[in-house]
Amino acid sequence: MEYEKVILDLLSRIVTLEGKVAYLESLGITHKDEPNYNDKSPNTSNQRDKTKYVFEGKHYGKRALVLAIVKSFLKKNPGIKIADLESAFDKSLQGSLGVVRELEEVKRSVSDYQRRFFTKSSEVLYLRDGKVVVCSQWGIGNIGNFLQRASDLGFVIRSMA
Repeated sequence: MEYEKVILDLLSRIVTLEGKVAYLESLGITHKDEPNYNDKSPNTSNQRDKTKYVFEGKHYGKRALVLAIVKSFLKKNPGIKIADLESAFDKSLQGSLGVVRELEEVKRSVSDYQRRFFTKSSEVLYLRDGKVVVCSQWGIGNIGNFLQRASDLGFVIRSMA
């Protein structure tokens, strides 16, 4: 008798999940659409990777996407300190320059910082303990690490190959 209840409960769950799968498929989303953020092969050989991404309904290239995600992270975490932001987006995600850095430190240590970081007044990020800038140096070799971390943080990003 108890087994019948368990079986009926499981069947009910299956029907619910099948309904959700059907809904997602009606939106054009299938299990094949799961992103592989660590695929470093460019779209075509001997050409730059010009993959675009959709985040929060807007289209971005790699550089602008990273800036948009960091800004969104800050909106979701008001009052965050620089060290916490640097911890959320570890330096290793980008490489030698890091994802986010203190503006004053970048000015001192990176000779061509205006080319390698977003430094326009609208791009500088103001935290409660200082100003930070986001690195603009993103390519096929490092964007996958960042996208995976953003996904781990709950951000939904869709690649447009």
